[in-house]
Amino acid sequence: MTSPSTLDDRNDIEPSTPSALFICPYCGGPTPDQPRCASCRGFLDPLSRQASQNAMGPWFIRDDSDAGPGPFRPGCSYATLAELVRRKKVTFETILRGPTTNQFWMPARRVPGLAHLLGVCHACKAEVDGVEHECPECTASFEHPADRQSLGLLPVMLLPGQGTPQDVAASTMSASSHAPHAAPAKVAPALNDQPSQAILRHVDLIESRLRWAWALFIAVLVLFAVSTALVAAAVFAGFVVVSIPEDAQSSPPPSISPAPAQDPSPETPSTPREPGAAPTPSAESPAALPPPSPQPAPGTSQPLPQSVEGQARELLTQGTADSLSRAERLLQDAVKGDAKNTVLSDLLAAVRAKQAQNAVKGIR
Repeated sequence: MTSPSTLDDRNDIEPSTPSALFICPYCGGPTPDQPRCASCRGFLDPLSRQASQNAMGPWFIRDDSDAGPGPFRPGCSYATLAELVRRKKVTFETILRGPTTNQFWMPARRVPGLAHLLGVCHACKAEVDGVEHECPECTASFEHPADRQSLGLLPVMLLPGQGTPQDVAASTMSASSHAPHAAPAKVAPALNDQPSQAILRHVDLIESRLRWAWALFIAVLVLFAVSTALVAAAVFAGFVVVSIPEDAQSSPPPSISPAPAQDPSPETPSTPREPGAAPTPSAESPAALPPPSPQPAPGTSQPLPQSVEGQARELLTQGTADSLSRAERLLQDAVKGDAKNTVLSDLLAAVRAKQAQNAVKGIR
């Protein structure tokens, strides 16, 4: 066997393979001196080695495919592993190990801190969204160590035969109380810049609910405004109906009595007109007197004596100031006795109109 001291710095392999010059630092396979490894296709320049070193960590993925580097793939960080899950490179049946498995191989669907990224709980197999910190069904923790240097190995314990029974028991108890997986480190921060599908689904669900809530609020606001307007209109209509007096609602419209005609004035010389021409009405022509009061129907109140109405008409026809004064006094006394007699009221109005007309003309 070749001792380590006989190996040079270039990791030269046995002379039985002269075509290979050194060992690939990623997969451990022999590769010629070229920019990329012939087995894992990894770039071998210094910058690529540093980039690979930055992505390394305590998580290991077993790959037995012919295209891959085989089971000798280097360990990766949790962020790299989560990116592989997002790109569907790691599935339920992918075999891997890491700090939460104590570096024991197991399928990805059973790996604590990783299975929830695949949509299942590693303990109860319930469906999860991948953004929780614990399972909503069994409360199993989805935390994982954030330190990329931590392998998650169990502490060393004495086995039977390696010490006294007391030492073996003490070692077992001490290891159980200081197990690294018993108190996991703080959860690592966000692993990638792109949000997961579960987060996007949550955002879409929240936005949809907000849109429905806003539409419902607008509908309720419109209904409230319409109902308020209807109630206000009903109250205003009721107030208008109540404010109208009953007398105004039931009484008929008042009758309009014709204005009294002007009494005839003293005769004035008429102007000659052409033969066959129609006579022109004169402003001084006598006005029509109110008609005589009709006879009352049986059972009604008796009218005033005919002499009062007749005397008033005769005095009004004379048209002098003295006759008009006498007619006014006569009619005033008669109207006081029977205020509902419209014929006497009309005669009184005609007398007063005639007095006003005579006052304008200066008739004594």
